[in-house]
Amino acid sequence: CSRWRGEDPQLARQLLLSAVEPVRSRFRSTYGTAASLLRRHNSLATCKTLIDNSFGAYLLTEANPKKLDTKNHMSTEAIVQAFENEFPEFDAIAAARSYQRLSLRLADLEAAERALKDHRRRNEEQEEDLHVARAVEKARSALKHSELGKLSADKRIRALMLFDELLDGRKKKKNTPQESKEQENKELTPQWEAFVSVLGILREFGAVQGSSLTPLGGLVASLKSENELLVALCVASEPFARLASSGSTAEFAALVSTLACDVSDRKSVLLTEEDDSFFDFASSMQILGPSPRVADAVTELLMEVAAPLSDSQTARGLDFNELPVRVDDRVAGVVESFAEGASWTEVTASVALDDGDLVRLFRRTTDLLRSISNLDDTVQLREYIPAISAIKVAARNAANALDRSPVLDYIPLPTATAAEEEDAAADGIDNNPLFDDDDDDDDDD
Repeated sequence: CSRWRGEDPQLARQLLLSAVEPVRSRFRSTYGTAASLLRRHNSLATCKTLIDNSFGAYLLTEANPKKLDTKNHMSTEAIVQAFENEFPEFDAIAAARSYQRLSLRLADLEAAERALKDHRRRNEEQEEDLHVARAVEKARSALKHSELGKLSADKRIRALMLFDELLDGRKKKKNTPQESKEQENKELTPQWEAFVSVLGILREFGAVQGSSLTPLGGLVASLKSENELLVALCVASEPFARLASSGSTAEFAALVSTLACDVSDRKSVLLTEEDDSFFDFASSMQILGPSPRVADAVTELLMEVAAPLSDSQTARGLDFNELPVRVDDRVAGVVESFAEGASWTEVTASVALDDGDLVRLFRRTTDLLRSISNLDDTVQLREYIPAISAIKVAARNAANALDRSPVLDYIPLPTATAAEEEDAAADGIDNNPLFDDDDDDDDDD
């Protein structure tokens, strides 16, 4: 029989006789995963059961069944004993019950406060209900100074998880057999340990209270990216509100692209206008850099959002490759130029990236813009981010500006309606009390 001259019979034999690659689990705990599980189940015990029953945990159990026994549930006696062993200083069960009640009370009061503020905003009322505000502050103080509130985030999560499992066991009236007291049964899977670390950072940045999501946590659960908490914090920041309200569509697209850029590990350079010679990518701002307003916004995001989050992830040992904290503006100027109407030929002529890499960058940016534009405009989100309507409209316009040949991949989003444009104008930065600038006169100097 005939054979193509490029075929390698030795390679074919090797492929036929080599062992089959094992199926591996690619599950990883992200901020979006943790927030989505809590939003759906609102129970740490249920989240632990789901994660411990994942395929990755199964593979670890099969590899070492004695070390990782996650199939049995702790009995009521074992949970009580765990409380006594791990929290001997106080009655941890009563403290967990009190903390959970305070968390629910605080959540109800905050919801009432948001509803009242929304009512005053719709009716243009200026008088504030100090009674509800004082009640919220009192509940927050009680939660912070409670027995569990004084513990570290990891210990608090452990206590609440045990309490949730205790309640679940009593509700379902499980008749579990006598469990072994060996230490192996108390060990945690790596998947759950990673989940606890991620949950600790969500608590640290105010996305989770107790086992319930805050408005920031709901925003994290609604976004799709490599690091949902980073994007959520940026969306809620003043630079995003400022560019969405007073910046151009191209500037907003450039700002969002800094969260989607992943060329940090690539040897990418731009071409000079004089002789088409290559020079270091760090100097690219001289030719196709972002506008000054975008550059200033990126600097603020790096200092106020990225740096604190990166420090927290490092302290908890989270892998940067799995949860990258990246705000990279080295190709923001390319995105801004394309969104302003530059042709594909003009863009590719001034950057040394391959066409495929450029298309991938633009599509990642467009996907993130669409994710932001599709956020649910709830009362809680409007209260947390007053400029959310302006941000959604800016994201929608920026996605449509980038989504043209050869980047075109989806049906363009519908343009904003007149009502949406009015809401966006009402949410403008000039009307946002959270972002009042007392140094406006400095620009006149």
